[in-house]
Amino acid sequence: MKTNSQVQRDVLEELLFEPTVDSAQIGVTARDGIVTVSVTVKAYAEKCSAARAAERVSGVRAIADEIRVDLPFVFRRTDQDNAQAVVDALRCDRARSAYPG
Repeated sequence: MKTNSQVQRDVLEELLFEPTVDSAQIGVTARDGIVTVSVTVKAYAEKCSAARAAERVSGVRAIADEIRVDLPFVFRRTDQDNAQAVVDALRCDRARSAYPG
């Protein structure tokens, strides 16, 4: 059975060599096979890749995901933007349901 420090080191190495994860500030802690990954990435796909990379490591039983997605400014939406998108979607759905077929 691997020690906490071995699991931590192996996960960190896996993340550093994962080509789809591009981050200089990766934090990894391990305790009894439970690994916490702390990193900020630029896309949701990168977040998923980081979590999968950590899960691939032998000795990892569970992942505590503290991976933050920091979207570029042009893709950020305010709560009001999100609310408007919901209203627009509901309005579109209501209009579609008025025309059966």
